[in-house]
Amino acid sequence: GQTMLVFFYGRFPLHIVLFYPATMYLTNVAMENLGLDTIAHSCAVALADVAVDVPFDILGIKFLWWTWHDTDPNIFDRHYSVPWTSYVFHMAFAFALSFLFRVTWNSLVGDRKKLTSLSGILRT
Repeated sequence: GQTMLVFFYGRFPLHIVLFYPATMYLTNVAMENLGLDTIAHSCAVALADVAVDVPFDILGIKFLWWTWHDTDPNIFDRHYSVPWTSYVFHMAFAFALSFLFRVTWNSLVGDRKKLTSLSGILRT
């Protein structure tokens, strides 16, 4: 089966544009409240993103939202019919994106308390 709205000649479904950034953002915000350092935060975001994505990937196979080619040796090893490389991709991309955002944020703004005090000054 194919999704209703697909871009780039049937190779780029809409859920890639909407669902994946939403899960990365939500897991990033959820892990932000743990108060971890940059590396631990990025690892937590990566694990949480995969935890959110696992049911989606498995249901996608079950309901024929997409299929994986059986002949490709890169996706031969699978977990509930989903290639391990899918999970590795989600982990690596969520980690890299979270790490990049956190490092950029720390270099531009610095401490979060400083931003809070600045926002208090701007409100008055």
